[in-house]
Amino acid sequence: MKKNAYFIYPLIFFLFFLILNKISKNFLENTKWEKNKKREYVEKVYGKENIDDYLLVLEEQTVSFNYEPFVEIVESQRKGKFISVSAKGNRCNKNNIAKCEEPLGGKNEIWLFGGSTTFGYGVKNNETISAYLENLYGEEKKVINFGSGFYFSTQEKIRFQNLLTDLNPPYAAIFLDGVNELGSFWPINESAYSSSIRNSLNPKAKEKFHFSKWLKKKFINLYIYQLVDEKIFDKDERKPDLSSKKLASNEQIKKSIKILKENHKQNRAIGNYYNINIVNVLQPAPIYNFSYNKTKVPKELLPNINNANSINLKKAYKYINNKNSLIDDPLLLNISMLKIDKAMYVDGYHYTPLFNKKIAQEIYTYLINTF
Repeated sequence: MKKNAYFIYPLIFFLFFLILNKISKNFLENTKWEKNKKREYVEKVYGKENIDDYLLVLEEQTVSFNYEPFVEIVESQRKGKFISVSAKGNRCNKNNIAKCEEPLGGKNEIWLFGGSTTFGYGVKNNETISAYLENLYGEEKKVINFGSGFYFSTQEKIRFQNLLTDLNPPYAAIFLDGVNELGSFWPINESAYSSSIRNSLNPKAKEKFHFSKWLKKKFINLYIYQLVDEKIFDKDERKPDLSSKKLASNEQIKKSIKILKENHKQNRAIGNYYNINIVNVLQPAPIYNFSYNKTKVPKELLPNINNANSINLKKAYKYINNKNSLIDDPLLLNISMLKIDKAMYVDGYHYTPLFNKKIAQEIYTYLINTF
């Protein structure tokens, strides 16, 4: 009997652990933020009458990326009520459409490049910067939204040039940059997905296996851990993550700015060759005292002002505006401190419909007065 106990007790413990983990999973699924707090969040940010619409927006935007040669990722094709993306990866400007049309190229088009703020995370098709800009032009121009989550200026530049091998040059190309580039979410010279792609193709580049790290990763994925983490620990009381991998040095900040500046120059050179009007934009960033003054986003869902990304952005934007490090580009549209007397962000970083409208007006005014 004692001999069998060596096998029975661990087996009982293992089965008990599996059952407890399963119970934790079910409990989390019935009480986690996505189910219990999402409606409350949407009601506060978008209004009670808009709950169902924006719950659908959040659902339709949460899809995986497609692979795209040279730039690594692109927004996936989809046909939703409020988020429609063509096979070419551009988001369309109208809601509830049968098909999102691909760009045709030519002088009646304006191409818009940028990250998730340009794509319009958190808003409907007709509430993006692209949609408002197209409305301002009426029937005169079509605005093509090539914004994509995680994009920064290097990917945008490559995508712009690749598109020109397939399509006729547009009237104008607009590049909305700053937040992804200068916040240093990832290493300066690669995209957010470069590391995972490199490791999948080159086993030698993979990190050396560490059992303790592997065990820790598995442990924090357990539903028991997630349940304890959610119900016991107060995330707002935790110290901000200021690790050296995320918090950029002054030299890294300057290097990021230089990359942005050089990409701007290359955009301009391509534009001159193809007779395309180029607008490089330094976008608004939520790093100022006024950024969240009117926000309806619950405070616990806003980024900590002491997190690495916010500190990096503040340092970079301060350097740019104090040292005029990008201002030697005479055609730079610097709207980094643009604001409205309404809520400007639907979450920590993405713009509200009204703020998108204001940004579109600034770009439109600049275009018609400059070219």
